[in-house]
Amino acid sequence: PYALAAAAQARAQHSLVIAEEQYRIAERGLPAAEGAEAIEVARGLGDILMLLGRYEEAQARLERALALSTDPFLSAQIESSLGELAFK
Repeated sequence: PYALAAAAQARAQHSLVIAEEQYRIAERGLPAAEGAEAIEVARGLGDILMLLGRYEEAQARLERALALSTDPFLSAQIESSLGELAFK
């Protein structure tokens, strides 16, 4: 949870490299590869990677978040990010 909070703060301050580091720390710290935290980490890291111009990595993370999501609204938001990524 601390890495997620640090990632969110770094992103809010436009520190994309630090946000990426924190999301990767959170990703390593997940005990299971499912659940809301796993979706939040995959989606957040995907968005950061997209902003950094690392599109293939971003696509893999966003597709993982979409596969884990069971909420239709959240899935639509992730699909929107994938659409933005396809446009880039």
